[in-house]
Amino acid sequence: MSLHKSHAHASKAPAPTNWTGVALGLCIGALAAFHQFKIPPAIPLLLDRYHYDLTVAGGFMSVYAAVGLAASALLGLGLQRFGLRRYVSLAAALFIVGSLITIAWPTFASVVLISRGIEGLGFAIFAVAGPVLAISSANERHRPLAIAIYAAWIPLGQLVALGVAQPVIAAEEWRLIWWVGVALTVLLTAAVWRAGRHPKRDPSTVQPALRLRDVSQAQRVALYVSAALFALWSGQFFAMTTWLPHYLVEVRGIGASAAMLPYAVPAVVVIVFNIVGGMLLRRGVPMFPLLSSALAVQGVLWLFFASFDSVWSGIAALAIFGAAAGITPTCLFSMPNTILGPRGSSGTAFGVIMTGRNMGVLVGPILLPQLMHLSGAWDEASPIFGAITLVAAAGAAGLGFMMFRIGSPGH
Repeated sequence: MSLHKSHAHASKAPAPTNWTGVALGLCIGALAAFHQFKIPPAIPLLLDRYHYDLTVAGGFMSVYAAVGLAASALLGLGLQRFGLRRYVSLAAALFIVGSLITIAWPTFASVVLISRGIEGLGFAIFAVAGPVLAISSANERHRPLAIAIYAAWIPLGQLVALGVAQPVIAAEEWRLIWWVGVALTVLLTAAVWRAGRHPKRDPSTVQPALRLRDVSQAQRVALYVSAALFALWSGQFFAMTTWLPHYLVEVRGIGASAAMLPYAVPAVVVIVFNIVGGMLLRRGVPMFPLLSSALAVQGVLWLFFASFDSVWSGIAALAIFGAAAGITPTCLFSMPNTILGPRGSSGTAFGVIMTGRNMGVLVGPILLPQLMHLSGAWDEASPIFGAITLVAAAGAAGLGFMMFRIGSPGH
């Protein structure tokens, strides 16, 4: 995706990878993840200070997805039509306004929910713009690596949020996390505009606008199934990442500041295995068996969640979970190119799969506390999420068989 609107067709001669575009795409995604994940480290403190209902607190995460569900597909089309810089500027304004509202009126849960919804629209813009820019900036040889790099957007944003939150939560000054988010938003917007003044032609330039009716029915079905897999995976993943800090404080008796360390374990491992997943795909490891296996590992860990009683067994389980969860999004972000070939590097294709992701993020953080309310115990929710993840593993295997039957232009 060029930093400027363009209708030029891609050159037939191979072009070098625009690593600046890859890096900016990753930064866009990571900043979006920072804004979404600035809430979980602060939740124990916010619940103690403002006495939010647990379901409403889960909604502080899920509202991002609710907005994304309504907007992602349209934003994908608009991104191709109006260009990246305008969209980044709009998203930045939404993030800043939403952050300032929360800073000013944190006492009222409904106001915080509205402010998070405003931020959520900015997130939806970034969540489509980031992968389109990062992946389309890479040539065919480097595309698996670019996908792997971009797949680290969520854990990278988490880790930045945790790094900011660690001293801030210890000092019980949660607003500083929001102020840092405002500052980072301004800096990234300036970087995007600066890069846009001296654009480097990316290998695919800008793909002509993709319309789903222009692809085969089998490809449309495969894209929708990919979105469903993203929904199932992101639902269980965001349930875990949203509520793990609160679980560690409430059930395990760890202090809010000390809980940041075990919470960081899966995020760090996820980043490493995002890259590992990209390297495996680049070396020709079949994507669908790899995806199915990674999902199966996460599902099994959910099923045995209650048996990890000691600190070390818990950390080991989180590390293994993070490894499998790192490979998963690398595969999922590869889906548009695997299914559609070069045309997969478009806002339309990523809008579809991000709609699935948003559906999972909407349901997961709300479903877990509801299950906890029904059973009275956190551990009772784990078999449900284990079953959800194993269904996704079976779905990935089925999609692989389908793509084998129809042929995949991405390989």
